[in-house]
Amino acid sequence: IWRSTEAILPGPGGYFIFQTCLYWLSLGLFASALNLNILLKTLIVLCLGFWPPLWGLSLHLWKDIGAMSFFCLAVAFLAYDYASARRSWRLLALVCIIIACAYRHNALSAGAIFLVYLVYREVSVQPSKPLLRKKIVVAGSVLLIAGVQLILMLPTYLLKLKNEPLWPLQAQWDIAAVSVYENKLLFPPGWSSPQLTMAILKHDFDPSVNVPVFKSSFIYVNPYYPMTDEDFRILKKAWLRLPIDYPKAYWLHRIYVSKNLLGWQQDLAYPNYVFDPQLMTYKDNPPIIAVQKPIAKRVQTKMSSMTETPLFYGWAYALLSLLAFMLAWIRRHWFAAMISLSGLCYVLPLVILAPSCDFRYLTWLLLASLLAAISLFGMSADMRYRR
Repeated sequence: IWRSTEAILPGPGGYFIFQTCLYWLSLGLFASALNLNILLKTLIVLCLGFWPPLWGLSLHLWKDIGAMSFFCLAVAFLAYDYASARRSWRLLALVCIIIACAYRHNALSAGAIFLVYLVYREVSVQPSKPLLRKKIVVAGSVLLIAGVQLILMLPTYLLKLKNEPLWPLQAQWDIAAVSVYENKLLFPPGWSSPQLTMAILKHDFDPSVNVPVFKSSFIYVNPYYPMTDEDFRILKKAWLRLPIDYPKAYWLHRIYVSKNLLGWQQDLAYPNYVFDPQLMTYKDNPPIIAVQKPIAKRVQTKMSSMTETPLFYGWAYALLSLLAFMLAWIRRHWFAAMISLSGLCYVLPLVILAPSCDFRYLTWLLLASLLAAISLFGMSADMRYRR
């Protein structure tokens, strides 16, 4: 997508325009599907669009924002389908779900909930026996999820791109955390330098983000060092055995990351990362030349001052999603249940896989919780589904 915008408007500006338009368009389409008057719809778009955490995150060129916006667009199409069932709306939603999952690997955990709902909607309008309908939903969901996963792998295969796995970075950070706790180096041979010592590791290790642990260059990063299949196998085995061999150290580390990420814990030494308005120049990249207007500086200062308020507590949105799901389940409002559950499933893998406490990992949870709550009270179902 960025290559396409580059041809029209070179630099990050073209993609930023695309991302911003997508963000607001998805919110506008969702609001337009609600069974409310135009003033309330307009108010909903403005409140959602300028909701401080969402708006602040939407101004960054992150894959998380693309995934969130395409999921929101899928919700908008399914909202139209909820009000007036049409296969065309469901097909458009399917395309958006695939693109959202292509942005981030962990997005498929949320996408799977959408896909199950799509199959359920497709089957529900067809007359069939309840038991047969359930079997079709289960089988169809499994096939659709597997099909989407294959589609996501297809571009790499067709373009014959070299696939450098990123999981070793996560594995090495987890191994470093357990090593620090146990006070002994646990890195497999070939993944760290003989010069690495516990003193160096403890100096570089940051429990809230994985990047500093590689600062000394004594822990090898596989894209920059030739690694064999046997090296990867040994590292994976060591990583997967951490919860078995060192359960206390491993789970203390993962629980710390999760609590900091969701705002349950405020560690002043290692705060969770929301957004940083500073300009960062990396290594030999050209210097950044930016003209910062006074109004932009005021907005940044205001947004930064709000990051320690409940508006930026991830657990609050998780709780809202859970409450929305329970209420939707009681009312049999499967559309709202799908949205809230997808938000929860989006962050659930982060308990194990989050490589840092970056607030941006929660983007879809933030928006999904609000969309689900609004859907519970602002949507009317197709009469065929009411029967």
